[in-house]
Amino acid sequence: MIHDTNNYWEQLERLEKLIRAAEFKAGVIFSFHSLILGLFVERITNYQTLLAEDIIFLIATIIWFISVMISIGYCFRCFMPHMELQYEPNISFLKMLLINTAHLKNMQKN
Repeated sequence: MIHDTNNYWEQLERLEKLIRAAEFKAGVIFSFHSLILGLFVERITNYQTLLAEDIIFLIATIIWFISVMISIGYCFRCFMPHMELQYEPNISFLKMLLINTAHLKNMQKN
């Protein structure tokens, strides 16, 4: 079966666009939550009496705060690069690595 190289590059471009869109979405969500959380913390003195008197509002505020923290955590996870480096030990790989490293050192000396 012959593989089309244009299809390969199109798939890579598509994945790049999806990753860029996911990062943009995570940035918007992070900015929105940061803004709302900042406004809430800035005006916490206005809500102190309501939080002290109304237990339902207090529970709803705590649930909201936990939800915002979880959402911010997932936004950070979207920005973090994730590389899986779990490879099976391979003797031929190590031999190739040693030979190429020695070859590179010889080339650098010249």
